Amino acid sequence: MRRSGEEINIEEIERFLIEMEKRELSRASTGIAELDKTLGGGFIRGSLVLVSGPPGSGKTTLALQFAFSSKTEKALYITFTEPVEKIREFFKTYSFYDEERILSKEIMFMDFDILRSILEESAIRKFDKMLIQILSDFIKKSNVRKVVIDSITSLKEYFDSRSDYREFLMRLSKLAFETKAVILMTSEVETRGSELILRYDFESYVADVIILLSMEVSPVGVSRWLQVLKARGTMYSDVRRSFRITGDGIIFI
Repeated sequence: MRRSGEEINIEEIERFLIEMEKRELSRASTGIAELDKTLGGGFIRGSLVLVSGPPGSGKTTLALQFAFSSKTEKALYITFTEPVEKIREFFKTYSFYDEERILSKEIMFMDFDILRSILEESAIRKFDKMLIQILSDFIKKSNVRKVVIDSITSLKEYFDSRSDYREFLMRLSKLAFETKAVILMTSEVETRGSELILRYDFESYVADVIILLSMEVSPVGVSRWLQVLKARGTMYSDVRRSFRITGDGIIFI
C-alpha cells in the first residue's frame, strides 16, 4: 500500500502491468513445434486441454510428447487404458522418451492399479474428490506443471452419476486455473467408415482447448490429420493439418 504523501511511480506501475501480462500469457510447449505455432505459442498455462480421436489416431503419442516437452518441468501421466509397463515398453523407442527423467521422478507414470492402492488409503470417500486431491498434491507439493489423463473416456466409467462427473470436470478446470498447470485429457471418438461421430460430453464445454485427431485407412496406408477446434484466450489456426507418426513423434507434413 502507498504511504500518505508518497508520489505514484508511473514507471513502477508500468513494469508491474507488463509482468502481469507476461504471467497471464505464459505458455507451455505442446512438444510439437508446428502445433505450438498453430496455438499461438503453445498451451496457455492454467488450461484444461482435450485431445480427441479414434484408436490409432495418435492421441497417446501427442500426450507423451507433451509430458516430455520440457527438460525443466515435472509431469504426471495417469493412464486408465493401459498398464504403466506397457506404455513405457511401447513408447521407449521414441527419440523424446527419456528413461532417466522417469527414474529421477521428473516424469511420473500411474495406472489405475497404482491409483487404486493410493485411493484405498485415503480418508476421503468420494472418488472424484479423492482424485482431485491426489492431483492437487502432486501439482502443489511435487511442483508438477503438466498432467495427462489418458483417457477421460475410460475414467468416466468410474463415476456413479453424470452430475458427479460434471462436478469432477469443474474441479479439474479450477485446479488447472488456480495452479497454472496444464492438464491434458484424451478422449475416444467413434467412427463410422471414414466419418467421425463427435459425441462430446460436458468435457467439451469445460475444456479451454480442443484438438481433434482424425484418420483414414486406405489400401496404400493411413492418413492422419490434426485440427484445433477451440482455444480460449488466443488467436489460433483451425486449418486441418496432415501429420505422420515417426520415431520423433508427431511430425506435420
